[in-house]
Order: sequence, then structure tokens, then C-alpha cells
Amino acid sequence: MSRLARLVLVVVPAAVAHVLDALSFSAPFEDVSAGGDRVVGRSWRASGSAAVHANFVRLTPDRQSKRGALWATAAAGVDEVSATLKFRISGQGKKYYGD
Repeated sequence: MSRLARLVLVVVPAAVAHVLDALSFSAPFEDVSAGGDRVVGRSWRASGSAAVHANFVRLTPDRQSKRGALWATAAAGVDEVSATLKFRISGQGKKYYGD
């Protein structure tokens, strides 16, 4: 038991993370660009078929051959990054939802 406790004490400090607030985002997305499009924030740019809605970002619509992305406008400025992403895949098709 004490061996496990020592291992945990050694591993935990290495796993400490700092949130990069400038590169973090979550709904609701209330900011609007000069062109009238909803945006995630000043640090992010949607491209391709990506669409920012009030409570989520849709990277691609449920159609074939669509591409979308969400890009950070600035470098993270760190050597290592860990990200937590939550995806939901859905659509009108019975089998593949687009591609």
C-alpha cells in the first residue's frame, strides 16, 4: 500500500495542468463578427463549412464532401498540450451521415 502511495505522489505533480484561457472556449457563443456571423471568440476562426451556433459548433453539415475546421489564431506558446474534445456525430442519413 505504501508503495502505491509513493508512486501517486511522484506522478501527480507531473500531471498538473494549467488551463490556457486564451485558447479555451465553451458555449454559449454570443460574440458576432463585423460580417454578422456568430464567432467562438477573438482567439478562434471557423473555416470551410464550420458554423458557430449559440450552443455548439458544427464542423460539417450532414452532406457529402464537406470540410470544416476551427483554428486558433495564435500559437499556444507551450511545448506540450492536452485537449479535451466532445464530439457528437448525427444526421439524417440511416447509415453514414454524409461521408
